[in-house]
Amino acid sequence: MAVGDALARLRAAYASELRLYRAHHACRANWLLHAACVPLEWAACLLALAQLAPRAPWLAQLALGAYVLPLHPPISVALGPAQLALAALVDALGAALPSTRARLAVALCAWCGSWLLQVPVGHWLLERNQPAMVTRLTLNSAILAVPLAWDWGGGEPRGEPSLRGEPQRARGCWNFGCWN
Repeated sequence: MAVGDALARLRAAYASELRLYRAHHACRANWLLHAACVPLEWAACLLALAQLAPRAPWLAQLALGAYVLPLHPPISVALGPAQLALAALVDALGAALPSTRARLAVALCAWCGSWLLQVPVGHWLLERNQPAMVTRLTLNSAILAVPLAWDWGGGEPRGEPSLRGEPQRARGCWNFGCWN
């Protein structure tokens, strides 16, 4: 019973993070921007982590997959191969760059570039809001960043108010279309 209760709490925490994420990414263009930039940000962190331990990106990706699988199996099945491909990409990039300094510089540039696209362009220009982390930043939201960015519906209708919060159309989206 304790394992079932713990799993129910973890699933509820994922659903809560997903609701908050969707409430701050109602504009389709912003969601797509984040779907591309969040993995870039994650890859930058993995590339930096690989400088401490070369196999750390693989372990991190496997641990993330093991964590997300019981929380939301549909997204896990889709995300698993992509997460492993991201670890392979980090390995290849690390091997192609000549030094630790170069790898860290690329990681820093990718991380900063990702943030510059997500916040000023995605949130301020397209969506006209603040990132969800301004409201609530948790370890879970950081760990689940890629699964949340890639969770396009989880088997439920995109416009479901219980998952997304109130419609965001009035805020903007610059005619790129909201999900409603």
